[in-house]
Amino acid sequence: MARRILCLLSLFFTLNPLSFPLHAGGLRSLRRVNGSVVETNVYQPGKSEGQPRRVVIIDIDGLPSGGTLSYFRNLPNFRRIIGQYTEAGFERAVYFRKATTIFPSVTLPGHASIFTGTYPGVHGIVGNEWFDRRSGRLINYMSLEGQWGIYINGMANQHLEVPTLYTAARQAGKRSLVGFSQYWKDADYVEKPDKEVIGYVFAERLLSNPDNNSRKMFEKYDQGMVEEIIRRLDGLRRNGKPLPDIITLYFAGADAIGHLIGVSATLGYLEDVIDPLIGKFLDKLQELDPNWLQHTLFFITSDHGRSDIPRENSKVGGELKDMVEHALLEKPLGRRDVHIALNGGMAHIYIKNRQNAQPRREVLPTANTTPAVNPNPWEAPPRFEEDILPAANALMRDEALKCYVAAVFVRGKSGYSLYWQQEKSPQLNEEQMKLIQRLNSDRSGDILLLLRNEFYFRRSCRAQVPFPVPVFCSVEDLAASAGTGSNHGSIWPSDLGVPLIVAGGNVVPGISDEPVSIVNIAQTVAWYLGFNMSWAEPRLPIKIKSYDDLPPAASDLPTLLLIDTSGSMADNNKIEQARQAALDALSEIKRNMRQGVSPPPVAVLTFSGPCSPASTRKLVDFTTNLDQVEHTLRFNLPRPGGGTPSPQAVEVALNEMKAFLNKHPNVAEGRIILLSDGQSTCGNVRPPGIYSRRWDIPVGPGANRSAGGQGQSRITFLTIGFDVAPGSEAERDLQYLASISGGKYFNAPDRRQLARTFQKFVRVFVPRSLGMASVVSSDALADFERGQQAMLQRDYQAALKAFRSFIAAEPNHPAGLYNLAQALEATDHYKGAAEYYSRYLEVAPTAPDRAEVEQRIQQMRQDYIDQFAYYLEILRSDLAYLKRYYHSLFHRRNEELAREFEGFVAEKAEFYGALPDILEVELKWLERGARDLSDSLYTLAERIGLPTFDRDAVSLLTIPIGQLEELIRRLEHYQAQYVR
Repeated sequence: MARRILCLLSLFFTLNPLSFPLHAGGLRSLRRVNGSVVETNVYQPGKSEGQPRRVVIIDIDGLPSGGTLSYFRNLPNFRRIIGQYTEAGFERAVYFRKATTIFPSVTLPGHASIFTGTYPGVHGIVGNEWFDRRSGRLINYMSLEGQWGIYINGMANQHLEVPTLYTAARQAGKRSLVGFSQYWKDADYVEKPDKEVIGYVFAERLLSNPDNNSRKMFEKYDQGMVEEIIRRLDGLRRNGKPLPDIITLYFAGADAIGHLIGVSATLGYLEDVIDPLIGKFLDKLQELDPNWLQHTLFFITSDHGRSDIPRENSKVGGELKDMVEHALLEKPLGRRDVHIALNGGMAHIYIKNRQNAQPRREVLPTANTTPAVNPNPWEAPPRFEEDILPAANALMRDEALKCYVAAVFVRGKSGYSLYWQQEKSPQLNEEQMKLIQRLNSDRSGDILLLLRNEFYFRRSCRAQVPFPVPVFCSVEDLAASAGTGSNHGSIWPSDLGVPLIVAGGNVVPGISDEPVSIVNIAQTVAWYLGFNMSWAEPRLPIKIKSYDDLPPAASDLPTLLLIDTSGSMADNNKIEQARQAALDALSEIKRNMRQGVSPPPVAVLTFSGPCSPASTRKLVDFTTNLDQVEHTLRFNLPRPGGGTPSPQAVEVALNEMKAFLNKHPNVAEGRIILLSDGQSTCGNVRPPGIYSRRWDIPVGPGANRSAGGQGQSRITFLTIGFDVAPGSEAERDLQYLASISGGKYFNAPDRRQLARTFQKFVRVFVPRSLGMASVVSSDALADFERGQQAMLQRDYQAALKAFRSFIAAEPNHPAGLYNLAQALEATDHYKGAAEYYSRYLEVAPTAPDRAEVEQRIQQMRQDYIDQFAYYLEILRSDLAYLKRYYHSLFHRRNEELAREFEGFVAEKAEFYGALPDILEVELKWLERGARDLSDSLYTLAERIGLPTFDRDAVSLLTIPIGQLEELIRRLEHYQAQYVR
């Protein structure tokens, strides 16, 4: 019936066919045919070979986390998905014991977070009820009018401020089927409930026997959803179309029954109604695809938890709004100066700016004028001191409210802050405070009113609609009238806790105590299906038994932050700059995770003091809880003081990383990010005679060595010289660590470049797939695939070579241009990276990541300016070093420097040979000057060690000194004219 009523509605997003081609005939794949790559249809009904992976989201409204595990253990149809239960967990599923929802813990924001992968402050659905300042309207999704608006007009979809999971899937060529959910934007197939059913669930006659009639009604509601899904799947098969890649089943009945009767009724409904319906769906899935379990990943979850309401509290719910209004309207505000939006255990309170809210007078139109339009008096934000604080004070001082209110939050320039908290109420922990901050947006309240546990707002108002019976404002209102039931919406654990099970699809089973959220589901779906959602929160920490069948996915490395906290870090507030830069690195790691990269284990060590391993302190052991790492960096870094025991700190860090890798034999690599601002006070890190590089240890991709040449795992040092002079002893120690491990060194002279360096070090390059818009030759395809694999293995030089070859054959391929830009960025060719990112946007002007790429182009240009300036300083440092050695010859002290000088000459001869490529300057004078200087240094290197070297060195040194002076002069001129 829903299809008959709603078949003319279309909310599908129109995509650019060049960037994201869609065919109605099924999923496409690229195959080699007669030496070329062509499109083929890979869907074969009833066969698993070649069939794409699939995701099924089982979204059960209002299912609490408490007691749910024991229920799932005994549900026969859910066990077909998750397997038998043992002490180690489910046979085929990961169960997250600490999964939570968002705040407020109500239906519309919860589902928006599941299907966008963002928090309410980002996606814009801040409650089941909220006030829209732009239109001056109170939005109430749970009223009958609101429910019709959601399903008939797509109101909730229209209110979203970010794309959905289905949008990203469609852009990636995937198809989605959604059953009865409030959010379906850009899904290909949408099934909706009948409007008559929507009306009846609010009908007063249910009150005559809610335990019986309401259950039958909601059972019919959920049964209708599953029947529509099955009917759609049958229709796709009849028409020869593939099964959808994403199927969403939304069960509404459990929440409604919970409101009417209580938590136990919710669990009973799960067993008696939902489990048999899941069985019917699985029967159909197995009929269409006998091997469904191997390549179908199931997500079983809920939008929020719930709490039983003591009978004596039920009546209070209907009076609470009146009490809030009395507190606000009695003194500080007029009736038209405030809006209160109720969301179960909390309320948004919106305050008018009463200074700028006076309407303009109407002016009669004349021949040269038009009537003045009264402005919306709510558009101007309220003043903090004059408008918000008086209202907050009124709430705090109201004696009647104090029995029921847990806390009052007010919004300032930096978000929400706790203004008042009831002494008898539990103290809000750090995670709860974060959830409150993640609600902050221009749609959320100027004041948040949080109720104490087991107290809930209830809006009591009846309205007449085109039905023969009166209706209630919401299911909550209906439940309260019944005199029993449960509710949700609060910040307290029972309302925040939700079940979250990921099953099937070859997932590695187990029980996880890692804190996760429903916002992590969307990115996990994208990761499993081979695309990403750049706007979404990181994915869940799950693993697949065999990655052979998964799309190429970049991985992140275990990361150890080793931070110098010696006394010099107190100068110019450098420790605070280092703290913020490390926090920026965490932000970059989280950005990587939004692309589907798993969270890396992170540890934090600091070092300062005497020359002992004990001077290195472990602040955080390896953990994937990045919030814990963030808290430590913010609040637990030690005060700067003492010496700089760099060699001992490096040894401790190496041992910590080796111990971690030994415990995790499946992890082959780790990275140590070392920040220091000065020379070691406990001897050089470099061995005697080494300038800054070591040549006898094989490094690079595939080198089966750790730093120092020991062990089987590869440990890379990424080092930062913060406010360190180019070419100094301190810098050369850091360069040495990077060189022996195949890592990188960057000089960061200021706060901006320090933050940027951290971001570079933790950046994960995710290659784009070839896409389905082009037909390319088999040779070009081979280059592309080689480039992808090289990038995933972090062999960026090989990736650069492969993608350059691909672009030579396919100069306007968007994925090739983007991947080549990434390879150039990864090899520090920032000028070229900016050029190819720009070319990517030229051939794909409507690319969904346009804003992000434009920002990266600006970043690359600044990186090039900074890098050019740094290498000029290196050239000046090299000149000073050559002159210093030259003068030492006249004082017969050259023996002291001979071994180090030999390393310098060998290293710099290679460096100057590559200088035009390093500077990305293709000019004849630079190529000739750099080559001549390199040849002079090689000649010098050949004479070191000969008996006549002391005699010949004076004349041999004058040549490279003169050449380097000329090179510096011309590069300074070039920098002034072109590098900006």
